[in-house]
Amino acid sequence: MEYIPNMKMMDLETYTPERMERFIQGMRSIHAAHVEHGDPMPRNMMIVENRVLWIDFDRAITYDQGSLSSKEVEDLDHEMVIVEELDSVLVRTSKRAHMSLLTESLPG
Repeated sequence: MEYIPNMKMMDLETYTPERMERFIQGMRSIHAAHVEHGDPMPRNMMIVENRVLWIDFDRAITYDQGSLSSKEVEDLDHEMVIVEELDSVLVRTSKRAHMSLLTESLPG
């Protein structure tokens, strides 16, 4: 594995809608290559400056380059749902954390 300086994990501090969209597009590209990542969690979503990287393909499944079976399409679709739901969770959590910080800083 290559060392990449200044690499950060996707979390509440590094989340932006633009970055998340790039992660979603990245997963679509991975799926277009007939690869299921197998572990689409924030710990495998890295940010380096303006780049986003999917890492840790230890659980990845590579499908034949011909037609995908209905089960394989279902598995890829399910993985995509997980990634898109991560976006929703990070947005909601980020908004709650922001509101909490605002109310904590109010006098009285």
